[in-house]
Amino acid sequence: MPFRKILDELVHERDDMLGALFIDESGEIVHEVDGAGGRLDLRLVGAWVGIYLRQLDRIVGSGGLGELKVFQSGNGSHWLSACPLEDGYSLLGLQQSPSLAAESRRALIEAGDKIIEAVLR
Repeated sequence: MPFRKILDELVHERDDMLGALFIDESGEIVHEVDGAGGRLDLRLVGAWVGIYLRQLDRIVGSGGLGELKVFQSGNGSHWLSACPLEDGYSLLGLQQSPSLAAESRRALIEAGDKIIEAVLR
């Protein structure tokens, strides 16, 4: 599947990216890449972020605020970025360096665009 290669490149070509998830609308993992050597358990994160993104997308859409492109949240040492795609799918990235958040967000959006073109259209 093309999305496997896209996620592998996203994680393994960036030193700050610890992992990435491609999830469906229910938060179930379609594909996961753990760049932290098996230390990550992102299943629960995927489920909760999937629910959260659906709700956030409804709020943004019903408020006439446009389209949700990226959601980021961090705790100082780690950042989670989520990029809603089409048909309820989302791409999530967990990164280590908040100083590179903008660059990782750009890389996540580009990977999401590649997945849309390769898989969802």
